[in-house]
Amino acid sequence: MRKITTRRHAPFAVAAVAAGTALGAWSGAHAVSFQGSGDWSGSWDTTISYGQGWRVGKPDCRLIGSADGGCGYSPNIDDGDLNYLGRAVYSKVLKGVTELSLNYKDKGGIFLRGDGLYDFAVENGDTDRTPLSHDAKNLVGSYTRLLDAFGFWRFSLAGMPSELRAGQQVVSWGESTFIQGGLNQVNHFDVSALRVPGAELKEALLPDPMVVFNSQLTQNLSTQLLYLLAWHETLPEPSGSYFSTNDFATPGGRHVVLGFGTISDLGVDFGPLGGPFIKDFQQIDRIPDHKPPDSGQYGINFKLYLPNFSQGTQLGFYFLNYTSRLPIVSSTTGTPAGIGNGYGAATAVAGAAQALAAGLPFQAAVAAGAQAGVQAAAGNHGNLSLATATQYATIGANTLLSGGNVAAQAQAFGVNEYGKTANYYDEFPQNIKLLGVSFNTQIQKTGTALQGEVAYRHDVPLQVDDVELLNAALTPFEGAVATLQHEPVSTPGNCQPQSPTPVTGCAQLGAYGPTQTVRGYVLKDTWQGQFTATQVFSNVLKASQAVVLLEAAVDYVPGLENKYSGGPFGLGLRYEAPGTNLGGSPQLGSYPQYPTLYEPGSAYPTSTSWGYVVAARLEYANLIASWNVLPHLTWSHDVSGVSPGPGGNFIEGRHALTLGVGASLRSKWDFDVSYTQYGGAGQYNLLNDRDFVTASVKYSF
Repeated sequence: MRKITTRRHAPFAVAAVAAGTALGAWSGAHAVSFQGSGDWSGSWDTTISYGQGWRVGKPDCRLIGSADGGCGYSPNIDDGDLNYLGRAVYSKVLKGVTELSLNYKDKGGIFLRGDGLYDFAVENGDTDRTPLSHDAKNLVGSYTRLLDAFGFWRFSLAGMPSELRAGQQVVSWGESTFIQGGLNQVNHFDVSALRVPGAELKEALLPDPMVVFNSQLTQNLSTQLLYLLAWHETLPEPSGSYFSTNDFATPGGRHVVLGFGTISDLGVDFGPLGGPFIKDFQQIDRIPDHKPPDSGQYGINFKLYLPNFSQGTQLGFYFLNYTSRLPIVSSTTGTPAGIGNGYGAATAVAGAAQALAAGLPFQAAVAAGAQAGVQAAAGNHGNLSLATATQYATIGANTLLSGGNVAAQAQAFGVNEYGKTANYYDEFPQNIKLLGVSFNTQIQKTGTALQGEVAYRHDVPLQVDDVELLNAALTPFEGAVATLQHEPVSTPGNCQPQSPTPVTGCAQLGAYGPTQTVRGYVLKDTWQGQFTATQVFSNVLKASQAVVLLEAAVDYVPGLENKYSGGPFGLGLRYEAPGTNLGGSPQLGSYPQYPTLYEPGSAYPTSTSWGYVVAARLEYANLIASWNVLPHLTWSHDVSGVSPGPGGNFIEGRHALTLGVGASLRSKWDFDVSYTQYGGAGQYNLLNDRDFVTASVKYSF
């Protein structure tokens, strides 16, 4: 039976080789073939590897919260940095991948693939600061996984070859090699798997259960239809692992800390003010993620081969309806009881200080403040205990005696109590619609392989700036306190920083009531275009051959709101970008800790952004006895603009360089040593201080 053809020429596969270069993946196929009884045959391919990774970058204080020993404005991005401050080795990993293929004649068969990993540095080593959670260790410490597990059957339909596949499988769409966010949206991804020394791309592309139908319609036209049977999310770096840059919305993240870096995520010791150690001071808790249903993901593509265009050109046309695999952070405002307790806490702090200033003895002032706090809470749906109110009153009185800011302290404890009843969560919006086209061809004169794609996505959820999300979640408390104190409450959009309710008036998302959802995203349409060129050279620097790949991409979001005058209240609408840890409002700043400090507009997403990646590899065949030696280089550069999140591609000025050398012997043994350096974009490049060296050895059989 004839097989379905896609007319993809061999030179185009060089792009995958170059991608392996950038990832340090050099293993060659060395499957063991066997013949079973009757019409069954098969092959078994296994690769075992061991690798180590070393940190070589010095910590950047801008990426560590000030209360955690740095000079940055967030304690919510620094666990990965702090956990490996004094540890040179972040990974000592033994892993294996095995594949089994069983074929019945040329009609059908079964394919199975699994992997396993054990990282001795993660499982047996202690981190410098916070232990990795169970969820984190399941991703980067140790696991065994069944990956692909599908059956397939080939048959003739209307005289043309067809195939049906069912089970867990990977389906790759489009022509991208490096840059994500285009057409290849069918499967989910394991980001941390690519960070493992000796990683291969196939270990990061995770299969999903689906039914796939492929059919040749004419000699030069084929189609593919698919329906996914389950939804799975992309797995980001878990909180506290070496490459993690988010401590609250990733696996293992449990809370977000307020205070713009002035409050440690490990808690605050109020002992000097006569109070206790509060381990969760001004923390908003994470609740279970809002997971979508498994249904509603399906797609179709057509591949058209033009034999007389250049040396043969393949065009692809795609449609996919899918659910976001990247998390969006949304929140829920606090409860009426939280507002009451917050008002009571602020009353206890301020009341004790006022009583002490009026001449009451210390203990009497504390008692008066505590009693006033309990009554204020009870009168407003709260249930603040006398013991807790007494602690807060003691801190308030001692704040006055030590010359501290009593008003700021009262506000801090009020927000602390209110925040206990607010929450946040990850969610994954549905019904994103993707349309796209792709091509691949070859220039006859030079042999250059060319690939490209354009992807249009409708109703893509773009993450709103997380500081603005938290500001909106705090507005019920601010407004309620002003009302209770008979002070005016600003209306959204009426931005008066000196008013009793500055956040309510100046926050870009407006004001909310108790127990309301603050949706953390806006649905937008996006475009992404990218182009890849691959060239093979001979006799370069005395190498047997050289491979060079260039890939460039541009992201475009039409109708992106103005950062300062757009949005629902004319105060701007700023989307999330890495490192935007301060507020972005010039009027509000980062209230109340840094009312005059705010992020510049250039730090936030722009409608257009672009960048490129260059990868090169030299091959010296049989340079040392039968060993092939393979120096390689990868350079990536985000040239202009900032892509909106989640998972934005570009941050203007960011770059990374990987230099390495590999060696292979008869497709069985592979060695690789590489060094990666990050740079550019200042504090907005959250990996700026995470330079590393890896070394790995593999054996395939």
